[in-house]
Amino acid sequence: MKQLESRIQETPKDKPLKKAVRAFRKDRLPRLQKYEVQQSKNTKFSKAKKMAMQG
Repeated sequence: MKQLESRIQETPKDKPLKKAVRAFRKDRLPRLQKYEVQQSKNTKFSKAKKMAMQG
């Protein structure tokens, strides 16, 4: 994120870059956070899935 923000400051008229960063902040970042929370709650499922893959 820091790299993208610095690139935006360097080239403030780069509309495709701004659009991509805005989409990332509004859509992808909340989804990633929600996924991480779900994964932390589903540790039993994760362990079972790992065991199934091993054997």
